[in-house]
Parts: sequence; C-alpha cells; structure tokens
Amino acid sequence: MKYLVIVYSLCILLGIASISYGTENIQSGVGFRGGLFMPSNEDIDSVWGSGLMFGMDYRYLFEGQRYGFDLGFEYFQKSTDILFVTAEYRLIPITASFVYFPIEKTGLYLGAGVGMYFAKIRWIYLASNSGFGLHLKGGFAFGKGFFVEGKYSFFAKAGQLNVGGASLSAGYRIKI
Repeated sequence: MKYLVIVYSLCILLGIASISYGTENIQSGVGFRGGLFMPSNEDIDSVWGSGLMFGMDYRYLFEGQRYGFDLGFEYFQKSTDILFVTAEYRLIPITASFVYFPIEKTGLYLGAGVGMYFAKIRWIYLASNSGFGLHLKGGFAFGKGFFVEGKYSFFAKAGQLNVGGASLSAGYRIKI
C-alpha cells in the first residue's frame, strides 16, 4: 500500500509540474530507462528488498491524437547470502500499455496495461515461473525526449508467487 501512495503522489506532483513545464515535443520512439523497483510481496521484499532496475520500450502515438501504446520490458535482479548460500531473484516483465496525454500540450501521461511476468528464484533449488498481471502508470515527458515515470503492477503472479510492485524510473526517448 505504501508503494501505491508513492506512485500516486509522484503522478500528482508531475501533473502539477506539467502545467508549468509541459512540452510540445511529445514523441513516438524508443525509450531507455533506469530506476528503482520496490516489490509488493513481503517475503521478496524482506529477503531481497528494493533495487535498481532498467528497461526499454517502444511508444507509438497515433498521428494528431493524444493517445497511443507502449510495448516494453524491464529487468530486475538482486542477490543476497542466506545461510552461506547465495540467493538470487530475477524478474522480467514484458508489457503492453495504452497511454493517454490528458492535458493538451503538456508532458503528463497516464497509462494502463497487461504484462507477462517471468520470475526466477535460485537458492538451494531453482524455481522459475511466469504469469500475467496488470499495471497502472503515470509519468511526465519533458525537454526533447526525457521522461520520469511511476508504475504499479498488481495481480502479477508467476505461479503462486506475487511478483508485482512499484517502480520509479527516469529515461530518455529517441524519436524514430
């Protein structure tokens, strides 16, 4: 729940900022990002905690419209020692999102979508699974390709494991 509050707070602040610092350079293209992933599963969070993630996406905005779609992936991996054995957690979500720019000539955007979540836990044994999940996101594009984004994944299950969580990222989009 605390992650959801962080993501929504970030979106509200970005919305306020977009009124003053919006851009007319909203563009389709390939985006590269890096940021922080915070797992919502208490077991994963207590063992591995939050950590750095990176990813990329392709955004297509329909000509003359304020909406489009994103296709992307992210990568999160963290290792820790448990009882003298290294435990590793890896998560790779591949997502498709609808994005909408609600306020004309600003960089504020909102989105929602689905994803396939691939998770792997390696400790004394190897557990690997995948499943579908949903996500909400919001962000702010500014300058000539820079953006910041918050995303919250929920109902994201890989087998019986809840692999959802919140992410805050920043990146750069190259127009194609």
